[in-house]
Amino acid sequence: MGVMVGKSKVMKNLNDALSKINNKTRKSLVLVGILVKGRSQALTPVDTGNLKAGHYTSIGGSKNNPIVEIGLTAPYAVYVHEDLNANHPTGQAKFLEQALEASEREIITIIKNGAKI
Repeated sequence: MGVMVGKSKVMKNLNDALSKINNKTRKSLVLVGILVKGRSQALTPVDTGNLKAGHYTSIGGSKNNPIVEIGLTAPYAVYVHEDLNANHPTGQAKFLEQALEASEREIITIIKNGAKI
């Protein structure tokens, strides 16, 4: 049986490549968060502006399993988001959900491009 020559170099190169993918994935998730947050804000009902201004994105998770969170800080956000019977002069219900659905193809493209090394 042969001995693999340069195993440590192969492992180093593999780990370097994986590290690059992980860093690019995190950067891609930042872009996804910015995209969806902006679209959600454009669809958000406005009364005082607090709900629209209360959107945030946060990158978390681990190095190997990063996640992006897109949310709202206003305690009443869920009620405005879910009230399909409300008549809003500006914006609409399901603003975050609609923004996410409308961004699906772009999200896939961002993640796909970010995974390239």
